[in-house]
Amino acid sequence: MSSMTGQLLEDGQAMDGEYWGRQIRQPVEYRRSVEALADLGVEAVIEVGPGAVLGPMTVLSWPEEADSAEPNVVSSMKRPSDRTPLPEDGCGFLDAVAGAYQAGLDVSFEGQFGGETRRRISIPGYSFQRQRHWVEAPKRRRTSAGHPVLGVCHESPRGELQFETEMDASEPEWLNDHRVYGQVITPGALYGTMAVSALAANGNGRSSTPMDRGPGILTVEDLQLHSPMVFGESGSDDGEETEGRQVQFVLDEADPRTPARFEIYSRGPGDNGWTLHAEGLACTEAVGPEAADSVDLDSLKAGLEPKDISEFYRSRTSMGVELGASFRTLRALWAAGGEAVGELSLPEAVDRGGIEVHPLILDGCFQVMAEARSMASSEDGVAYLPFGWERLWFTGPLPEQIVCHARLREAEEAATGIPEVLTGDLEFYDRRGAVLGGLSGYTVKRATRAALLSAAGDVDDLLYEIVWRDRPLAPGILPAEFLPRPTAVAAGSEPFSQYLAVEGVGAESRAALLSDLERLAWSFARLALDRLGWMRTAGETFDPDDLRQQLEVAPEHGRLFRRMLEMMAKAGVLEEVGEGFAVMVGSDDPLPEELPSDPTELAGWMESQYPHGATEIGLFLRSGGALAEVLVGDADPLTLLFSSGEPSAADLYLKAPVAQAANRMLGDAVAALLAEMPESRRLRVLEVGAGTGSATASVLPELPPERYDYTYTDISAGFFSEAEGRFGGAEASIDYRVLDIEIDPIEQGFDNHGYDLIIASNVLHATRYLNETLDHCRRLLAPSGHLVALENLRGQGWLDLTFGQLDGWWRFADDYRPHHALAGPDVWKRALRDSGFVESEVVGVDQTDSTQEPDRGVIVAQGPAKVSELAGVWVLAADSYGTAEYLGLELAAQNQTVVLVSDGAATDLGPLSDEPGVIRASLPLNQRQSWQALFESLPSDAALRGAVHLVSLDAQGSQVTTGQLAEDATQAQLSGLALVQGMGDADVAPTNGVWLVTRGAQVLEHEPAEGIAGSLLWGFGKVAAREAPHLKPRMIDLDSSRAAPLSDLANELLHPDDEDHIAYRTGLRQAARLARAGVGSGRPRLPDPAGEAKWLLAPDADGDLDGI
Repeated sequence: MSSMTGQLLEDGQAMDGEYWGRQIRQPVEYRRSVEALADLGVEAVIEVGPGAVLGPMTVLSWPEEADSAEPNVVSSMKRPSDRTPLPEDGCGFLDAVAGAYQAGLDVSFEGQFGGETRRRISIPGYSFQRQRHWVEAPKRRRTSAGHPVLGVCHESPRGELQFETEMDASEPEWLNDHRVYGQVITPGALYGTMAVSALAANGNGRSSTPMDRGPGILTVEDLQLHSPMVFGESGSDDGEETEGRQVQFVLDEADPRTPARFEIYSRGPGDNGWTLHAEGLACTEAVGPEAADSVDLDSLKAGLEPKDISEFYRSRTSMGVELGASFRTLRALWAAGGEAVGELSLPEAVDRGGIEVHPLILDGCFQVMAEARSMASSEDGVAYLPFGWERLWFTGPLPEQIVCHARLREAEEAATGIPEVLTGDLEFYDRRGAVLGGLSGYTVKRATRAALLSAAGDVDDLLYEIVWRDRPLAPGILPAEFLPRPTAVAAGSEPFSQYLAVEGVGAESRAALLSDLERLAWSFARLALDRLGWMRTAGETFDPDDLRQQLEVAPEHGRLFRRMLEMMAKAGVLEEVGEGFAVMVGSDDPLPEELPSDPTELAGWMESQYPHGATEIGLFLRSGGALAEVLVGDADPLTLLFSSGEPSAADLYLKAPVAQAANRMLGDAVAALLAEMPESRRLRVLEVGAGTGSATASVLPELPPERYDYTYTDISAGFFSEAEGRFGGAEASIDYRVLDIEIDPIEQGFDNHGYDLIIASNVLHATRYLNETLDHCRRLLAPSGHLVALENLRGQGWLDLTFGQLDGWWRFADDYRPHHALAGPDVWKRALRDSGFVESEVVGVDQTDSTQEPDRGVIVAQGPAKVSELAGVWVLAADSYGTAEYLGLELAAQNQTVVLVSDGAATDLGPLSDEPGVIRASLPLNQRQSWQALFESLPSDAALRGAVHLVSLDAQGSQVTTGQLAEDATQAQLSGLALVQGMGDADVAPTNGVWLVTRGAQVLEHEPAEGIAGSLLWGFGKVAAREAPHLKPRMIDLDSSRAAPLSDLANELLHPDDEDHIAYRTGLRQAARLARAGVGSGRPRLPDPAGEAKWLLAPDADGDLDGI
């Protein structure tokens, strides 16, 4: 279609220079062109260009005849704008393709992906994105139309305006994403937006007829929230409707000279009356409060620290405030000391629906205040909910993207240290800093679950009782005997060259690439030395450190500098002479044939020759080109590696074909190890130095679904947020923890011999002492557990000149690696053997070709089958029947030193033996000073693992007299109190806690109370847990009808779980739980009697009460 003539081009009509000359001179007939398109029945128009200009013009010019529908308009590209988010592909072309497809056009997807290579990949078997794409229809449909949040407007004879709507947990659809203590609760922001919407619908706030709002400031004052609006669950999956609530917004305009009063009520099915939720004043003012027209947003953020959005929402969840996807409106957050700035945007999935101030945006502003609040004081898991505010005002409707600035007012210190009420102020800006509104005197109040439930009228939910649940304790050190030997894994493996072939990399091409990378390293080393000003003279000798100082190379680069000189020796320019070097080729002499003169030219040739090496070559080209500047401190190696464009160092482990091949080889090794894993077994995996998660992505698909616990570690937590977004968190059985593998992991809180597999990818070589690192790995492995480590098996010059620019590359200081961080298979096997591993193999090495240097390999090493418990000291307050004696022997057999204390005159403990065993002592059990002296006499380097009180086992059962009961209770209580007080006086804290052991002190189900005296000790233990939590008090009640389970008790003491109220009955371990009365106990509940009748318990016909 010619816009010059407004007609279709004729067949054969040339669009030559003459045509375009006329096009420039003559008027554009754009409307006629569009009308001609409409006459032709055109249904789709594609605008080709850098923005959406002609497409909208086409729609505006389209004729309005009834039979001429507007076409679908697609823009091939979108110009970046501050008002719209950047498209995912950066230009919007993918959106255009999708739009064309949706319009019914034939799309050549082959052209879309032309020039790109594709390969088959393995999709993880676990839920790796965890995103639902179903459109969830609300369980209940609103019966009336009207405003999205207000509903239908009615007038009353008294001049009031009433808006009425229906709400439930799924209507509005985003309401189900706002939960407090598990209950769906209306957000406080909704009440404010209802008032603003009522003002907008009612003009200036005085007219009784809804109309378009005139200019003015929308203001909501003196808002007070009375009671939360709580909803039941959103219904079952079978489509059953939920009971909603009828909601009314009442606006009283009786006095036109004052702001209009409004009230918000709701009523549910079966309610006797209406519940008042909020009230306040609303008006439209001509002039707003004094405030600057705009602010510098960067100045607001000055002095504030950026915050992790994911961590913020995790923290809110831990406080009982669960915010779903709809309410997660924060896009960026900065905070410090009672002040916060947040950038917010309405989620794409949420339809604004004509709401002037969307509740989700306003609630997001309240979230910014929550961060300011948390930065001002330690909330300790306390949830706060809106209580009201002084004044909320807006200059007009809020856009979908705003910036909020929140400042907390100073709060009076409460007696408990946690204030009951907090107040702050907020300001709202657009993305350019223009003022949109503000909120002054915003007040929040501490919220408790009980208060919410009572407000909802669910009083039964406040009643709880103690029930006992089976909670078996797994063996403390569980062997991994199901794992095959490393030799079996190696026998079924393929050489690394086969994995490279799958990635399209031939073995010869890979070898040639590594050879040319070595030559490139020589060339970059020579160029850097020349740029540093070194003039070589043939025949001279020199000391490397003297030359380093002469060229002003920083001392921390001393080992890198010597490595460069060693490369020059390999290239024939220098020759090693003892600890020094001799110059063989001067600066003015021709270079050896093996040494390229121009590294950039060589790199360009290599990029065309080795497409599979583009990542390595590109990264080395950037780092090697800046080598001279790095050596003298003029360039930052970290920036060169990670922040100077692509490819980056991360790409080397994620995108490079060699990395993908190596990670697949790692995944296959893990799969081979788990081939015979029993169905009843749960796998325990720890990854060392997980970093960006390149190895994790290959390992996770090979693990048994829903039967593993994965511990993702790194030396810092910097990678955890991104990794959790990629792999999941607790819901995916993945735990994120900081671990420095060069420090004893047991001292860092990791389980001794607690992991079946340890995964390490390109990390073990980066440690200082290989033998210590491997020993730490062995201590983490379960009996017969395996270390699986992916490593580069030979030194490479280009790696030395890239990663060697970082100090950490040269940290190695063990005897296994005198010259280079990387080690070969033989060195790894020797180091593993010296560190206590019983067998090891290196998977991926081609054993048939001894002439080839190894490339990448997976080290599979098996730990010993017999391991020992961590040594420790236990103090046992003994009973007189021998239970403590036998328990002490059981502990001593597991590498523990036991101090067995009986009642009597104080004896000197003396020095503890280095060998495990039982040491007997006596002291007055009821005297705290004696216990203090005992604990203070323990060696300072002794690891006190626990104290066990077994004195109450001497109680005489249910047939005891009153006097005997008093004596038993007194002895148990006083000795337990003295023990705990003595530990506090001695300032000791056992790692595994203080254990109070009783027999028959708890009545579980249908059993006699045999240990009444011991039940008092349980009460004392609960008090001690509150007043001395650092002692970790725990209670165990033994079965009065059975002998003490000594092996179970020893396992309990050595490997405690989170339970602290434990009972053993009929050989089973049970733990106390709080359950809602009549719900979780399993006991039958009698129905409420009809009328005024009462329940009566009566004997059976034979007069026997035993059957009741």
